[in-house]
Amino acid sequence: MINLKTGELIASKDLVFKPGYTFEEFSRSKYYDNQDAIKAIYLKNIFEIDSHKYLIHFFFRNKIIYAVSLVCVDVDFSYEDEVERKLLHDKILNQNNIEVKNQYIWGSIQSEFDQRSNCSEILVIYN
Repeated sequence: MINLKTGELIASKDLVFKPGYTFEEFSRSKYYDNQDAIKAIYLKNIFEIDSHKYLIHFFFRNKIIYAVSLVCVDVDFSYEDEVERKLLHDKILNQNNIEVKNQYIWGSIQSEFDQRSNCSEILVIYN
């Protein structure tokens, strides 16, 4: 899923997030569609990473990658059952030996459920 030593997250062969990834690099990718470096960028595609399907959105801070959000869409949860997606995310992280409370030299990984927005995500945060 993610290289825990380097922080590299391969979404596709032509979209690789890593510490220091810049908005300029993203703007040269086929996924660039006049997005703004100041707002969250939501990609329309579904990406397959390690046999799971994800929606991806990400944020830049000062035009350098700050966070990547992965939402597993292997299962279509109802609005009422969205909290179950967090359990799926926890399971995926556990299967990949990823401990969410660990701090890595490049950043951290979290599994979150936000009750206000009723959304679950795996969040990769870069230093």
